[in-house]
Amino acid sequence: MTQRLWHRTMSLIAAAGLATGVVLGVAGTAAGATGPSVAYRGHVQSIGWQNWVRDGQSAGTSGKSLRVESLQLKVENARVPGGIQCRAHVQSIGWQNWVGDGATCGTSGRSLRVEAVQLRLTGELAAQYDLYYRGHVQSYGWLDWASNGTSAGSAGGARRVEAIQVQVIPRGGAAPGATATPFMQGVTYRGHVQSIGWMPNVTNGATAGTSGRGLRVEALRLTVPGAGGSGSIECRAHVQNLGWRDWVGAGQDCGTSGLGLRVEAIQVRLTGSLANQFDVYYRTHAQSHGWLGWARNGQESGTQGGARRLEAIQVRIVTKSAAAPGSTADRFLKLALPGPGSSSTETVAQQNARKMAADYLRYGPFSREGLIEQLEYEGFSASDATYGVDAQRADWNKQAVLAAQSYLKYGAFSQSGLVAQLKYEGFTSAQASHGANSAGANWYDQAKRMADSYLKYAAFSRQGLISQLEYEGFTKDQATYGVTAVGL
Repeated sequence: MTQRLWHRTMSLIAAAGLATGVVLGVAGTAAGATGPSVAYRGHVQSIGWQNWVRDGQSAGTSGKSLRVESLQLKVENARVPGGIQCRAHVQSIGWQNWVGDGATCGTSGRSLRVEAVQLRLTGELAAQYDLYYRGHVQSYGWLDWASNGTSAGSAGGARRVEAIQVQVIPRGGAAPGATATPFMQGVTYRGHVQSIGWMPNVTNGATAGTSGRGLRVEALRLTVPGAGGSGSIECRAHVQNLGWRDWVGAGQDCGTSGLGLRVEAIQVRLTGSLANQFDVYYRTHAQSHGWLGWARNGQESGTQGGARRLEAIQVRIVTKSAAAPGSTADRFLKLALPGPGSSSTETVAQQNARKMAADYLRYGPFSREGLIEQLEYEGFSASDATYGVDAQRADWNKQAVLAAQSYLKYGAFSQSGLVAQLKYEGFTSAQASHGANSAGANWYDQAKRMADSYLKYAAFSRQGLISQLEYEGFTKDQATYGVTAVGL
């Protein structure tokens, strides 16, 4: 029989069967015993391989908190060419390759949970039937039905699949149940925080950053584990002295590192098919305001114009058009820095802190941290001192240069020694390096000055003085030049 004649014969048989409700199953119901059937079984934590089940029955367990570690599936009574394929999203591995009928989908002997699956029919079977499947997921229970290769389960939240159900439906027939939310996409993120550095990753609405400690977020990194090539996540930050930065992709720094600059606002968005299936919500904890409302899909969150730091962030991904995690009011505040005689809502303490910070900067250079500490020494609270200092919008790189030049007037320094001194005064590594390198120093002359200073108060051999200057941070050439220049 030719292939064309075979297809025509099978089409006539299918038409006759549909007319009588036999052979391929009535539309909107599982194909059942008279049509193709899917048999499947799960390899479950502490149990091993279970018995085969079919056509919408549950493989796995419920109420026992046991992970499914792998699956095997096969088509029975197909009557048309084709088969079934599966791939699994596995703990610590991600999406695996597709495997066919009877093959193991997942892992064996490694105690790794399956977190999501994709199933699909192949050949003529896929042309005549839809494949529906759903997962029972830790913390969520039964999710809605996925179909024909789409994802069922979750990713990015470290949640196990505990059971699965599979059904074959004649092509175009009604789904076995709701199809709105078959898959829960998680998001992982972390913050780079003043005086702490990169903090551990958190997921799905947890807090990245700090609360009640007056510490600025300087950068963020966000990822969407398990998304594969179907889409990703992007972020951009509004940064002190820099304004809005360019968009960056998953895993990249959103903000700055090593500059000591606060993030003041953020925007986050999904891309690709993720953006079609999900909404990303995020909210920020802003200095003087606390938690703001939830923003979504690229909206601004935080403050602008008031020199207020972000201290923490929360991010969640929800199914498209699902309700927001909370209030969306006051997600972004446009503020104005107060000035003398301003009628703003700044407190008396904030006003006095602002004025005192301005006075100090008129008479000498300070690092941001150094000036905050000085105002705290004067009796201001940490939050009022920070407000007063940030209201100056000072160029801390310029302050570092001025501080470096002041030190060089009264003493000799090596380049590394001056950087260390500036860092001790509270400048960031980047600011201290900028200050030392921009102060106009001749490090050979500085070596000569320091050698002369040592010889005024103590006796040295030539080699001993060279070694002492090297200990102070001068290079071998600089130290040798300095000792030679003083006649030793």
